[in-house]
Amino acid sequence: MSMVAAAASDIPAKKRLHPSNNHQKASPNKQFGKRRKRNIQLPITSCEGRIVSELKTNDVLIIVGETASGKTTQIPQFIHNAGLLAEGKCVAVTQPRRVATISLGRRVANEMGSKVGQTVGYCVRFEDKTSKQTKIKFLTDGMLLREAISKKNLKKYGVIILDEAHERTVNTDVLFGLLKKIQTQRVKTPLKLIIMSATLDADHFSKFFNTAKVLYIQGRQYPIKTLYSKVTQKDYAHASLVTALQIHQEMPPEGDILVFLTGQEEIEHGHKLLTECNASLPALVPKISVFCLFGALPTAQQVGVFAKAPPGHRKIILSTNIAETSLTIRGLKYVVDSCRVKQKAFNPKIGMEALQVKPVSKAQARQRQGRSGREGPGVCYRMVTEAEYDSLAEVETPEIQRCKLSTVILNLVNLGINNVFDFEWIDKPPEQTISTAVGDLKTLEALTGSRHLELTPLGKSMASFPLSPHYSKMIIKSRDLSCSAEMITLVSLLSVDSIFYNPKNKTDITTAVRQKFYNRSSDHITLLRVYKAAEENNFNPDWCQRHYLNIRALQTAANVRKQLKQICKKIGVPLITSKKWEENICSALLYGLLENVAVRQPDSSYVSLSNRQQAKLHPSSVLCLLAQEAAPEMVVFDEMVLTSANYLRTCSVVEKSWYQRLVSLSGQDVVSGQDVVS
Repeated sequence: MSMVAAAASDIPAKKRLHPSNNHQKASPNKQFGKRRKRNIQLPITSCEGRIVSELKTNDVLIIVGETASGKTTQIPQFIHNAGLLAEGKCVAVTQPRRVATISLGRRVANEMGSKVGQTVGYCVRFEDKTSKQTKIKFLTDGMLLREAISKKNLKKYGVIILDEAHERTVNTDVLFGLLKKIQTQRVKTPLKLIIMSATLDADHFSKFFNTAKVLYIQGRQYPIKTLYSKVTQKDYAHASLVTALQIHQEMPPEGDILVFLTGQEEIEHGHKLLTECNASLPALVPKISVFCLFGALPTAQQVGVFAKAPPGHRKIILSTNIAETSLTIRGLKYVVDSCRVKQKAFNPKIGMEALQVKPVSKAQARQRQGRSGREGPGVCYRMVTEAEYDSLAEVETPEIQRCKLSTVILNLVNLGINNVFDFEWIDKPPEQTISTAVGDLKTLEALTGSRHLELTPLGKSMASFPLSPHYSKMIIKSRDLSCSAEMITLVSLLSVDSIFYNPKNKTDITTAVRQKFYNRSSDHITLLRVYKAAEENNFNPDWCQRHYLNIRALQTAANVRKQLKQICKKIGVPLITSKKWEENICSALLYGLLENVAVRQPDSSYVSLSNRQQAKLHPSSVLCLLAQEAAPEMVVFDEMVLTSANYLRTCSVVEKSWYQRLVSLSGQDVVSGQDVVS
């Protein structure tokens, strides 16, 4: 293969805790049960005494442990078994992703011989599997942040573990500052904090937490050989697929292959190519079973990713960075890393998010590399030259520095942090991004004040929802238009992965099948019609499959709706519906999305009235699919994204009079469509 061998270990050359050789070489147990037998084989087990000892004497502990060392599943058990939790306290373990949170909660419960929800449980948005008996609680970082808002000092927790800290999600970054503050307030009942990752800038975190103690835990169970491309790969996706086929043809038949690509389109194209190649491979070569893994994929189609390959087959899994951390796919030996990722970034100058393909950081590359070598020696193929790898950033830019901050600012003010500009961030976001968020929230009538910010009564109600403030306001205001019952359904659908599954090259088929649901003037109403039809069919899997719908997303939306209904009841928002709900929905959208209005130009493109950005309707919009004779003059959109061009996604037609009325009520200047015609 056109690769050259890698050099040394990626783990920082500092003081480390070394597991014994016996633990390094032990083969993995295939079952979750028999806790002590399983755990003694994990590299971190021999470090248990040292970790417990350090936690007793340090309020903050930073642990950098290699992938597959066992830190995520075992350290919470070390804390529980050592009796470090005072009466009535439990240990919280945060994860950035919902799927990982649930799977880890189930796995650790299994290891400890507990039913989920008893000694071990998990809590994700709109699903709580915990009880008063729970001592180890896995939860998303967003859920812990929500708890911090309602229970200021988090008194129920004796130890909080922020896992996968290298991912630097917005919620985790906010938690760093909040938990540091909470620790100073909890004098009588001290809070212990562990920051944990396989790849982490430990010195940076140690400095933020007042020179906190750092432990480096070495002990990947099996070595991983790393290979680089000899030449620059301009078509990284094609190079990744070719490399996967080379591995399959030239390497022994044992061991599956994981290929990291950037998105659904690349993955589905790769699936098609590999499937076609499989049919033409020599009979002596084991056949390949190709699987896809990305967020919008229906659950039924994800099952094969985790199942053992059929006899005489090797699995090739094409995945986004969803497989980068926490998810364990057994049987993997080879990782093919495109070294690219699709990432959203927010530009505060124009108020637009751009979805672009970018190089990964070295930390991300090491995480991907660690997917192999869990059950035996592994090999990682990187689709960059060694020089290109050396030029990669050490860590990715924290999400807090590249995203919209409206929700973050609303939550901080709700926590009583009135001067958000002086909040103690581990890495402060650009001041302009903070100012943009504050201005956005004032437009939504959620905040008053300048440097000292206060929530309005409306803002207080908006903060009750675990949603974007724009969605929260739409729900609250929709009661005045007698469509609040439909609005909570719509917001639930907008809060989950796409309910549509769109196989490549089947646009005509999917359009024909779903056309009965389409509303010619609104993607939002189309979503509602689909949901109502799915609900009437009891979310039947066969029915969803026939209509190319993601049943997992629909079921999640149904669960979200139940929780939103409870919140509405709690804050006094009655659920109302009327015969004119379809007409009223489009008007109600403007309450939350007043900044997301665009007008048609002579060339049939659109210009956003808030930031003067030119864009097209997204090809998936019914406004495009149904090819109306005259494109609508004005639309409201859910989001503007940049891929190959600027696109308005999830759009509905609005009347100019609706827009002018709401702008007048908000005290802004009315912008006419002709003012922005190019």
